[in-house]
Amino acid sequence: MRISRHWLMRPMRTTPVLEFWKEVSSPPFLSLSNNDKGLNSILFGYEAGFNLEAASSANSAFGYRALSFNTTGNANTAVGFSALYFNTTGSDNTANGKGALQSNSKGEGNTANGSQALVLNTEGSFNTANGRLALYQNNTGDFNTAGGYKVLYSNTTGSFNSANGYAALYSNTTGMHNTATGNQALYSNQTGSFNAANGYAALYFNSTGGNNTATGNQALNENRTGSKNTAIGAFADVMSANLSNATAIGYNAKVSRSNKIRLGDANITVIEGQVPFTTTSDRRLKEDIQTTNLGLDFVNDLNPVQYHRINNEGADIELGVIAQELEAVLEKHHATDSGMIHQVDDSYLSVRYNDLFAPLIKSVQELSAQNVMLKAELAAQESQMAELKALILASNAN
Repeated sequence: MRISRHWLMRPMRTTPVLEFWKEVSSPPFLSLSNNDKGLNSILFGYEAGFNLEAASSANSAFGYRALSFNTTGNANTAVGFSALYFNTTGSDNTANGKGALQSNSKGEGNTANGSQALVLNTEGSFNTANGRLALYQNNTGDFNTAGGYKVLYSNTTGSFNSANGYAALYSNTTGMHNTATGNQALYSNQTGSFNAANGYAALYFNSTGGNNTATGNQALNENRTGSKNTAIGAFADVMSANLSNATAIGYNAKVSRSNKIRLGDANITVIEGQVPFTTTSDRRLKEDIQTTNLGLDFVNDLNPVQYHRINNEGADIELGVIAQELEAVLEKHHATDSGMIHQVDDSYLSVRYNDLFAPLIKSVQELSAQNVMLKAELAAQESQMAELKALILASNAN
């Protein structure tokens, strides 16, 4: 039945079919079909769902060549220019936007919202991409979630990643189980896995490091290949690219070595706790155990001082030693390898005060030994004096 100069509506099947045609020889512009175009399918647009077979069902395509190559895939929804264009057997996919899920062929359960979101996905399944170019290069990766422009852009086979924010996890290719929240969080990550970044550009330069946690603006920015590091606070970071198990807590806190914890930056004046710190000292954790040579002579060379900390003027007087003076004493007693002095950064030295306990104990022991010896000498002298006294008394009696 001709209804205008350019459009034709005609019943072409014995079962319920409604198709709108621009020309008799061209593909239908609108098809509501229960037969050769699949059961309960709605197709709207040039070559939309063009290859649908009768075995497919519940597909919806809106836009130029949307779902064009789909054959037996079911329950797909494609809205936009060439959305889900190459899908053939994939099912339960949703694509909204120009080229969204365009290359998908067999992937299932994917959701793409945004121009060219998941555009190169072929067999990856159960991915969610919200934003233009989100998960753009994903090929076979599964169970990824991307929210934002160019989020997880380079991901190809990485799975179980979650990223929200502009270009978060942008460079990730095969890394798995990463979580990035914030613009450009984990931006440079490629193969690193099990990382968590929260905050603008957190873990930005990480490439292959794994099991890192960064919370705060540009936290753990210096890390490249290091693993098991933790930074909490804006600009909290490691001081080398490949540290392991290093922890920095507080604004601008910088940790310098692996297996070390740094609390706060140079402006911190007090660190408090409800109970005393407890340090493991199990023999099973130690080797090369020797009695220290640092004792009374070492302690006598120390210069205990009191002072006001420059960054805490007006506060209580503090007691301690001067790191440079302690360093000189350690050198004098041939103990520069004791680890009592640490270089915190380019200018500041720190003292591991608990290491002074052993020399202090040794000093008390040496003083105690001297005291025992003096007591013995005194007792001997008293005995001699008693003998002399007895002799004198005996002599006087005669």
